[in-house]
Order: sequence, then C-alpha cells, then structure tokens
Amino acid sequence: MTTEKIVISRTKYGVWSALLRDSRVLELAFDRHGEFIQVGNIFRGKVSRILPGLNGAFIDIGFTKNGFIHSRDVLVRSQVAVEDDLRTESPIHLNLREGELLLVQVTKEAIGSKPFRLSSNLSLAGRNLVYTPKRSGIKISRRLDFEEDHQRLKNILIKLKEKKVFSDVDGFIVRSNGKNASEEQFFAEIETLQNQWGEIKKASNLMNGVGLLYANRARAIEFLRDRLGSGALEVLVDDDTLYEQACELIQTRLARQEIAVKKYRGAISLFKKFDLDQVVDNICRRNIALRSGGMIVIELTEALVSIDVNSARSEQKAPSSVVNLKTNLEAAREIAFQLRLRNLGGIIVIDFINMNSNADKEKLRNSLNYWLEDDPAKTTVHEISALGLLEMSRQRSRKSLFEIFHERCSECDGVGSRQSTKVIGN
Repeated sequence: MTTEKIVISRTKYGVWSALLRDSRVLELAFDRHGEFIQVGNIFRGKVSRILPGLNGAFIDIGFTKNGFIHSRDVLVRSQVAVEDDLRTESPIHLNLREGELLLVQVTKEAIGSKPFRLSSNLSLAGRNLVYTPKRSGIKISRRLDFEEDHQRLKNILIKLKEKKVFSDVDGFIVRSNGKNASEEQFFAEIETLQNQWGEIKKASNLMNGVGLLYANRARAIEFLRDRLGSGALEVLVDDDTLYEQACELIQTRLARQEIAVKKYRGAISLFKKFDLDQVVDNICRRNIALRSGGMIVIELTEALVSIDVNSARSEQKAPSSVVNLKTNLEAAREIAFQLRLRNLGGIIVIDFINMNSNADKEKLRNSLNYWLEDDPAKTTVHEISALGLLEMSRQRSRKSLFEIFHERCSECDGVGSRQSTKVIGN
C-alpha cells in the first residue's frame, strides 16, 4: 500500500514543506522568512505608468519594485459576456489610467529580471473550489476529463445556486481535488470563500493609499491544502504556530478522519530527520545518474530548461535500438520526477537518445505523459521533432528551487566559467 506523508519544518531561514511517498521526497517547497510578495496575495494598487508598447502597465502596491499587469489580465469593463477562456487584449489605455486605484492579485513571482505579474481578475482558492468574485459562471477543471464527472459536479453547483447559496455575479471553478466532493462540502467551502471576499472588500474600503489586503496562509499550509491525496496520510509539523494552522485546516476545511496531524517534538528538526538537506544538495546537481548507467543533464537558461539524455555506461549487450528505448523510458520517468521536485517550469526541451522507430518515439512520449499525470502543475507535451527533440511546457508561477538556493556569481556573471589566463594573460 502506498503511504504518503507531508513534513513541515521551520528552520533558521524559512519553512520547508515536503511531500513524501513511500519515503521518497516527491515535492519540496520553501517559504523564506520575510517574503511578502507571494502568489495569491491581493493588494490595493495604483497605476504608476502605462506601457502602450507592451500593452500593459506598472502597478505600485507599496513595495520598492512595481508589479506588471498585461491588458489581458485586466478585468474587462464591458457588460458583454466573455467566453469561457477567451481573454480580450484591448489597448491598455482603454482599461487603465495612470493614478487609478484597483485591486490586483499576484499571479507570478518575480523571476530573474522579470517583475512579478499581477491580475485584476481576482480569485480565492479553497480545497475543492476556486472562487472568482468578479467573473460569473460555473467551470470545471480541465484535469477532470470525464464527462460524467463534469456533469455531476456542475449539477451540484447549479443546485446550490438555485438554493441561493451564491448569486449570478459569483463564479466558481471546481478543482481536480473536488472530483469526489459532496454537496455539503461545496456548501461549506463556498460560505468560507464568500466570507473571505467580504473581509477583503471591507479592508479595501477602509484603506488609504496602496497596500496588502489579503495574504495567503503560510505557503506550508497552502502546500498542505493542495497536496493532500485520496489515501491515508500523515502530517508532521515541528512548529507550534504551523501545527495549529494545520489542525485548523484539517478540521474546518477538510474534515477527513484518515488524516493525522502530529506535532513533532524530537531533538533535531524534521528538515534533518528526513534528510531534506541531502535532497537540497542533490537538487543543485546538473548530472543525474540512471540505474541503467545512462545519465540526464539539466541546464537552466534565461529562456528555457534544457535536458540532455545520454547512454553513458548503459548496458550494450542488447541491440542499440533496445538499449536506447530502455534508457529513454527510464529517463522519462526521472525527468517527470525532477521537474516536480525542482519546480522547473516554462519551456522545457529534452534531447532524448536518438531513435529511428516512430513506434518507439510514440511509446516514449506516452510514457512521459503517464509519469506527468500526477504533477499538480499543468503540463503540455508536444511531438518529438525531426531533430529528436521533445518540447514541453510546465506551469510556472514561482521560482525554481535552484533559483531560490543560488545567486549569480560575481566572477563569471552566471556563465559558469572564466576566461583562461592562457589566452588573456595574467
């Protein structure tokens, strides 16, 4: 039987959250002490500068650096209904004016030289639902791909709407976590999310100027909410405050008896007890050895993540086509694991070992899709190109762990090497 465990550990520099399955760390998150700009936080902002060339604007939310909002992320000021996922991109000056105050939500952290991204299409996430107070309608997560699930879940929400639990101006998206949720669970969550929105509006009316209106729970608690699976699970926490928040989340939002939240009181932190420091060290390595003797090499660039697969010391007794497929299939599983563990996202290009058989290529692509199914981030896998490259994308809203753990080298400016003295002299 597969067992899952979530470990939450407070250290000197921040809080670590880890999801373990059968003692292997599947996912790791870090919440640095003192970070105030987090994905999901809602601010009262002020338009500081319109950027017609980018069809966007800079928004002052009270920090040294301004955030950026694109025209397609500005709440549509029209009574004309917007199709399900169609976002308009009208000129920014028609939607915003310099000096204007508006409510905005952080959708992406600042990554590299890019500022943090904002949206005025606000949303509040629960365990089973996402509440969109300014965009009406009932939607179902695309990850729930069975029509029977879609219809059943939609019928539940329509029934609640008919009971006046929410109005025509309210919008809800059923998350993949809500696949098996009951009407009672949806009702309780809708009430909680509406109360949160009421508090945000009240705070906005009382605020002068710009500033924070709503902060997500500690990232560790959001991690706990979103990562709870369907099987028996244990939660271990070594911090008093986070332990209380975790218990409150389980009791008021999830109400699942099979989830056990335990306060860890050992002499060493959970970070050390579960060797998360060793996991962090491994995350920073470029080369990852495969059991067959092959290897994958992960490189992060400004534009994309590059992954190279090579056979290295793979067993060569079998025909090369068999060895190459075997190594590629093993690499596909490891790549899916590493993408989630390291939180790598954006454009990802994988150079698998060359294969001539179209059937083998399709088998490899299907295998990668299979191992990505459990990933909570949205992924899209494209066909293998004529050059043997597989392109894919993975949803990216936060920095990768590598970017969190490292800073640009002042000696090489991030290149990773210096000019040889044999060329430039002493």
